[in-house]
Amino acid sequence: MQKTCSKCQQEFECKSDDVANCHCSKVTLTKEQLAALKQYSDCLCPTCLTSVPSTPKKL
Repeated sequence: MQKTCSKCQQEFECKSDDVANCHCSKVTLTKEQLAALKQYSDCLCPTCLTSVPSTPKKL
């Protein structure tokens, strides 16, 4: 299914109906990265998902 990335708004193919073959199942994230992703309402494209910073940005 086509989805729009919650971060960059680009369209990408989401395989949530086939999680074993979805790009998100192949990414390992730290607790901090998972916490940072909670700000998004839906899936991220492969580029955005793999570019989540390992440490949060300080304001």
